[in-house]
Amino acid sequence: MSFRRGLGRGRAGRALAMLVVSGGLGLSGIVASGALPANAAGAWTLTLSASPTTLAPFTGLGLGSDLTATANQSVNGTGLAIQIFNVTTGAPAKTCTTGSQCSLGTGQSVTGTDAYVAYVAHASGSNPPTDIQAKSGTSYVTWTNGPFQISLSGNDTIDGFPTTVTATVTGGSVANSPYFIEIFDETTGQLLNPEFGCGNAQTCAVTFTPTVAGHNLVAFLTLASAAYPPSLSEIQASSNVLFLQQILT
Repeated sequence: MSFRRGLGRGRAGRALAMLVVSGGLGLSGIVASGALPANAAGAWTLTLSASPTTLAPFTGLGLGSDLTATANQSVNGTGLAIQIFNVTTGAPAKTCTTGSQCSLGTGQSVTGTDAYVAYVAHASGSNPPTDIQAKSGTSYVTWTNGPFQISLSGNDTIDGFPTTVTATVTGGSVANSPYFIEIFDETTGQLLNPEFGCGNAQTCAVTFTPTVAGHNLVAFLTLASAAYPPSLSEIQASSNVLFLQQILT
């Protein structure tokens, strides 16, 4: 028995069907709404990735974070657009009316965390847009003067077997800080590890069994909180978004 390779993939470039999930900030999934355009090849899927997810405030001299939304087909001739929204401000960050990919660089001059989500839909000036055909998971970007970085890794599973999902903090010692690693299932809003379950450790591992539809997971270094997402002002580092699903054989 072998597991399908999945370490460190995040969600960039993947086109996988997921169930409808609705709700508050960050809950994600693929949403079918209304009839698909006549020239669409089939159901839409969409991913959103950010790189890096934790960085210093933008001063005009440094690098920002690159956000990339990738659909499984082109929006050419459909009347739809790939649109990236800053969920924190509610403003559209980028609208692309051609092609299957939409990218932008984003910077912030002050510390804080912003959440971003992408749609295939009719272009709109407000979130959510209309006639949504696909919605990505939520990607978080944290601007901080602190030393911490956090990453999340894990594998898809076979026939209902669980997998180990591991969050790792680098760049500074967590031991003498008030912060904790927290791993969330974006799809359900569930905290996968107890608020203090990993203590002030550099790594935190949880056992997780995804569904066939799949789940988006994300980790934060933050003050203890069971709420998803934790207070954006308290996040010290945000991880990549990791998509995991169960593969049936």
